[in-house]
Amino acid sequence: MASFQSRLELALGRVKESNSRKAMILHHDEADGLASAALTKLAFEKLGLDTELVCLDKLYPEVIVSIERTPGQIVAYVDLGSGHIDMLGKSNRGKNIILVLDHHDTQPSSDPLIFNLNPELDGFSGEKEASSATVAYLFAKFQGTPKVSAY
Repeated sequence: MASFQSRLELALGRVKESNSRKAMILHHDEADGLASAALTKLAFEKLGLDTELVCLDKLYPEVIVSIERTPGQIVAYVDLGSGHIDMLGKSNRGKNIILVLDHHDTQPSSDPLIFNLNPELDGFSGEKEASSATVAYLFAKFQGTPKVSAY
């Protein structure tokens, strides 16, 4: 868990240090993706970022290219992106900070602008021990987003 926390710290530090005030959250169109997107949006708003949500059935290359050519934003792929780490780096012409909050099979990224916050990289099973909502919750919780009260 210390390794994951360290990567979370690094990603949050880069987001906070950036001059960006805009964030784009691309998320999967089912329960885990929707919950993850909501938590990520809360975290970004707490950081003062103007946030836009984009709901997708799957990650289309045309969408990646379109989103990532616009400079000066934080781009989060939530419950999407783990299988496309190389493509995300190659398409990032705007040199945006990219966060991947996911639990599907993945590979590490050597790109310093891509923060692959996937527990699979830390020895946890994405099928059994974590969901994207888990990752998004930890991202939001770690940076101090207020708790959402239940009714």
